[in-house]
Amino acid sequence: MEPLVVGQTLYIKGMERWTRGRDYETTVVKIGRKWATLADGNRINPRTLAIDGKGYMPGHRVYLSREQSEADEMLRTAWADFCRDFRMMSYTRLPEGMTVERLAAARVLLGLKP
Repeated sequence: MEPLVVGQTLYIKGMERWTRGRDYETTVVKIGRKWATLADGNRINPRTLAIDGKGYMPGHRVYLSREQSEADEMLRTAWADFCRDFRMMSYTRLPEGMTVERLAAARVLLGLKP
């Protein structure tokens, strides 16, 4: 990730029940050694873009752009759908045409131990 710069616009997306739908854009107004301060008063870690919850869980996630936010949401939704389908499949019989080789390839694809 490229370093943040003062004046850069960031996209803030509500992720929790109480903040969902409260998405907005804000700008970086100051960059310090440990925190970057945003125009909305929040401060974030400039390397990870994590919001400082000040002792509480932050209800928002910071992205470099709206497009990045939408891509992340698509990925998270696809992963949740995959996990749900996989859990349902694990309670049923073995899928037709499944082989040890196919299972090994799926494990490699998912980054699991072979």
